[in-house]
Amino acid sequence: MLAHSRDLATAASVSLAEIPELRQEGASGGESRRRAKTDGVERLYRYQKVPGYPLTVIVGQSADTILAGYRTQRTTYLAAGAFLTALLLAVTLLLVSRRHHKEEADRSRARFDAELRRSAEHMRALFDSFPIAVAHIDRTQRITFANRIYRADYGADPNGCSVREFVGEEIYAAIEHNIARALAGEEVQFERSYVDADGDIGTRSLRYIPDRDASGEVVGFFGLRENITERKRHEAELQRFRAAMDAIADSIYLIDRATMRFIDVTAAACRTQGRTREELLERTRGQAIQHPGR
Repeated sequence: MLAHSRDLATAASVSLAEIPELRQEGASGGESRRRAKTDGVERLYRYQKVPGYPLTVIVGQSADTILAGYRTQRTTYLAAGAFLTALLLAVTLLLVSRRHHKEEADRSRARFDAELRRSAEHMRALFDSFPIAVAHIDRTQRITFANRIYRADYGADPNGCSVREFVGEEIYAAIEHNIARALAGEEVQFERSYVDADGDIGTRSLRYIPDRDASGEVVGFFGLRENITERKRHEAELQRFRAAMDAIADSIYLIDRATMRFIDVTAAACRTQGRTREELLERTRGQAIQHPGR
């Protein structure tokens, strides 16, 4: 013991009589943990008395040395536990943040959907107020909307139907090339004859206007259809009236009394004035009329 003591003088003066391992009434062997009197180091001891001899064998090792592995492992476990706790906390905060963002996104989407529905309702009400038939067709040639007059003309709502299945093969074959032109980005206008419910022949004016998204890509087209039967009838009557007037040998001028401009003239009047009908209609009575022989 003295040989292993750091301070021999101090160790030599220390009495070991009071340590539990050396008491006569003590157990013949065992373990103990105490701080050494010689150097003050806490150790774990194991002792064994030798039978028949006044000799006790004591073996001790510092608690720090024995517990070093445990303490290292405990530190590792504590660090791992702290890391896992921090990770769990971070994941929890991330999930809470994501849930908050999702709820906010859901609320924003709900507001957007509500505004979109209101806009669609306003647009539908606006189109329903039009005096002509209006429909929207997407790139797949499926009808996505038809206004009140369009639905009334067919007696059904074509929403969701393809153009081909709704109008039938015969009509579709006649308008297919115009649909292709509209989907290619060209505005198309043409006229078609039809037979109404009473068997009378009428005329419709159709106009296809391309529908483009924000990038300018064509996503469909608007189809506008107007019944121009009456207008065509009036034009035909006017043409017949003009043909009859042009057959008259006399020069006849129709003049607006307020502006004194020509409304119409006969072919004989054009020959007399030496001007075309279009040239005469741009002039007033005083500018145009020349009296033959003067």
